[in-house]
Amino acid sequence: RQLAQKAREERAGIRSTAPDDSSDDDDEVKERNQIRQERQKERQREKNLMRAAPERRSKLERQRERDISEQVALGMANPRMNANEVQFDQRLFNQAKGLGTGFGDDEDYSVYDKPWRSAQAMSQNIYRPTKKNDHEVYGDELEQLSKNRFVPDKEFSGADRSTKRDGPIQFEKQPEDDDPFGLDKFLTEVKKASKRPEASSATYENRSSYKKRKD
Repeated sequence: RQLAQKAREERAGIRSTAPDDSSDDDDEVKERNQIRQERQKERQREKNLMRAAPERRSKLERQRERDISEQVALGMANPRMNANEVQFDQRLFNQAKGLGTGFGDDEDYSVYDKPWRSAQAMSQNIYRPTKKNDHEVYGDELEQLSKNRFVPDKEFSGADRSTKRDGPIQFEKQPEDDDPFGLDKFLTEVKKASKRPEASSATYENRSSYKKRKD
């Protein structure tokens, strides 16, 4: 029995010490025994965790990872507290502040919701040619375009820009023409052109007859 007890203690990490009243005091012996018991309970608890179900194991590990301040805040460190009472983590109630400082809806696409450099006027400094380069290429034409913009080269007859217009622009309708395409004029010219070859042929015949008589 003694050998079996010694083997169990060595396997559990507990060293059996012979009572020596002359070297150790009673307080030191009690303290060492208390440490041994705590270590044994911890090892037994780890064994129970390994044998427990996965859900219960994760819950126990989560409670184990809490520090003493969290346990005090949740009332877990108080053994006299009713175990059936529902416990809430008060730190999880303040969710509005966390959502407002960076969290949002999963469906929102907020990658480019803010300008890249809002402090600097990038639009005024990037992709903007200087006046000197424009003057070398275009000369004074750029200044004229900037001053006389949207001004027609030739204004309408009767238009006076100095007078102020009270109503909309009024246009005069041109009189209707009987021959808008000029067909009558074209036909008269064709008739005149058809008469000219007959006159020229008559003069040619007269000339030829005159030469024959002369011969």
